[in-house]
Amino acid sequence: MKIKEAIEEYIYAIHVIEQKSIHTISAYESDLKEYVTYLYNLKIEDMNDIEIINIEHYLLERSHACKTNTINRYVVAIRAFHRYITCEYPSIYDPTLYLQGSKLGLHLPIYLTKEEVNTIIEFTEDNGDVSLYHRCLLEVLYGCGLRVSETCNITMNQIHIKEKMVKVLGKGNKERIVVLNDISITCLTTYINTVRKEWNHNRLNYLFINKRGNQTTRQYIDKMIKQRALSTSLNKSISAHSFRHSYATHLLEGGADLRSVQELLGHSDISTTQLYTHLQIDKIKEIYLNAHPMNKGKDIK
Repeated sequence: MKIKEAIEEYIYAIHVIEQKSIHTISAYESDLKEYVTYLYNLKIEDMNDIEIINIEHYLLERSHACKTNTINRYVVAIRAFHRYITCEYPSIYDPTLYLQGSKLGLHLPIYLTKEEVNTIIEFTEDNGDVSLYHRCLLEVLYGCGLRVSETCNITMNQIHIKEKMVKVLGKGNKERIVVLNDISITCLTTYINTVRKEWNHNRLNYLFINKRGNQTTRQYIDKMIKQRALSTSLNKSISAHSFRHSYATHLLEGGADLRSVQELLGHSDISTTQLYTHLQIDKIKEIYLNAHPMNKGKDIK
């Protein structure tokens, strides 16, 4: 569904069906117009191509010139729009599912520490086949930094185990190569030769299929991650996209340059990747506060 069509349908709905006030409709139209202009500048024209990071980056840019109340108003308008479209068209994912306004300002992307990633990935469920299936999904999400939709759409001919790589078809059918690490390869090899072979009743070419023989969905992956976070007592509101955030953050922390991370993530504009540099600020502050002698209250000699 094109964004333009979705906006027109939503404005019609709040005007005719919900009968909101003229003032409210005008405010929503104005806020959404700016939002859509931003998306178009990123060459995003289809509803299914909008991701949470696009929205977060848009709000972050706006926060430099707007007060917190205005940003929260944008959040309300954008979230209401996406929720309406997803309600009317369930096949269209709602990227604002975990988007929140805050009195303290814009929330930067939620990411996990390396220890938290390992805890969730290594969690073992009672059903061994399902546990392996889930682990492979998470290994690919985190190990390759993929969008959840990209993970769901990987086909068998895109996986190259011997070459340790996967060809990913991203936004705008743009292809990129992502490296598979050794742990992911070991996990995938076992999954492909055992669980997938047993579950593939419908002879699908997708890499990830569920035990009913159907293609894995993004909703399923999000639900699985939520359940694992709950089971491991991880006190964070995370989603599948949190693993992509974590991938980018950990690469930058490990010394990867921004341009390389841009290529690996498949961002057409480096300004999108630059959002992750904001995540490093808290880390830098923490290092400074723990290391500087004056901050520790020590005498300088």
